[in-house]
Amino acid sequence: MRNLDTWSRVQSAACLPETADLFSEEEEVIVGDGYQALRNGDHEQTVEVIGNTSSSTSSGKTKRFRSLDIMRGVIMVIMAWDHTKDIIANTTQKGQEGWNGEGATWRNNFFFFFSRAISDICAPGFYFTMGISMVLFTNSRLNKLWSWNAIMRHFFLRSIILLVVGRLVNPPFMVPNLVGILLGGAVEDWRNPEKVYNLSNVDEYIKKMVIGVFEVMTGLALVMLIAGVFFLFPMFRLYRERRKVIVKFLGTFIPAEVTGWLFFVLLFTVSNIVIVHYQHGNPRTKDENIWPNRPSENLWEDFLRFFLIPGPVRNDTYASYPVVPWLGVTLLGMGFGFSFLENREQTQIKLGKIAIMFLILFFIIRTFGGSVGNLRGYPRHDGRGDDQFHVEWIIEYFYMSKYPPSISYA
Repeated sequence: MRNLDTWSRVQSAACLPETADLFSEEEEVIVGDGYQALRNGDHEQTVEVIGNTSSSTSSGKTKRFRSLDIMRGVIMVIMAWDHTKDIIANTTQKGQEGWNGEGATWRNNFFFFFSRAISDICAPGFYFTMGISMVLFTNSRLNKLWSWNAIMRHFFLRSIILLVVGRLVNPPFMVPNLVGILLGGAVEDWRNPEKVYNLSNVDEYIKKMVIGVFEVMTGLALVMLIAGVFFLFPMFRLYRERRKVIVKFLGTFIPAEVTGWLFFVLLFTVSNIVIVHYQHGNPRTKDENIWPNRPSENLWEDFLRFFLIPGPVRNDTYASYPVVPWLGVTLLGMGFGFSFLENREQTQIKLGKIAIMFLILFFIIRTFGGSVGNLRGYPRHDGRGDDQFHVEWIIEYFYMSKYPPSISYA
């Protein structure tokens, strides 16, 4: 059996029943020399372990990927700060953060702007690390003889859970308004005294508690479902080929990683071309009587809202994280996931170099790119409106489109 290639071993294992059914509680797992022996009484099967096994302990347990866990933990802390500040503080401002209409002003206060801008790493971080984790998880389960059907069911179930949990994010934002309405019949929004909630609007607020805004968890769920079903298996096939391309500055690339880069560039390019087209040369203009500025009215427009052009859906909700560009970030993460299987330390060094390169590219695109890679901010003259929407240059320079993400944002 040792003479068979890696993929044949995993494929033959995938034809067996799932691990939980095949082995009893007496199952013993031994990892050594790149092979894994699964025993149950007289039954023993040996398969080659895919990927680097240096993170496994002598007992067969896999160590946590500490740097990845730390990154996700930091992102979650920043995300919690970003969302709770809108409930406990008066964050009312003029304008909006979307791809069209008058841009947000943050009261022309850089510290207020920074309290929001620091969270710009959260969404890309979630999607990127999700891609890495999907590959590491799949590799681990293949080595434990999970079938591909079992892996697909896992990602499908997790996607459904994320969709459900995403609906639980909205109620905390609406509860204070509902309590005020029920107690007094009408109440001012303490964050915006000009806005008054009336008892007649209770049904509307309850509906928004259930539907509300489809934010990052909805986007993560849809991207996980698509990436897991349509991209994971083909990228594992590419990884099996093990061909390598050497780049002097960045190091070694493998086919799966290159594929991730190609999809990242392609999907972001498509997203940005579409949005720039509908901005009609000026992102600050917004005729709400024409598509795609008005709410979606049919299934095709609903589809575009969730996959390409964020905005209001049927006047009932708002889709913020379109699948197309964020799928590109996840597929890039998946590509690096395979690189981590090859060599964890070298991949971390490579990511550090790429981070520096991206930072330099940001200033180049931001300063000279114009509408290429920039959907909002300084290159699009967002902060140069009348007195009501004028902002200082430093805010205008670092104000980027997040809904959807621009190339400079990513």
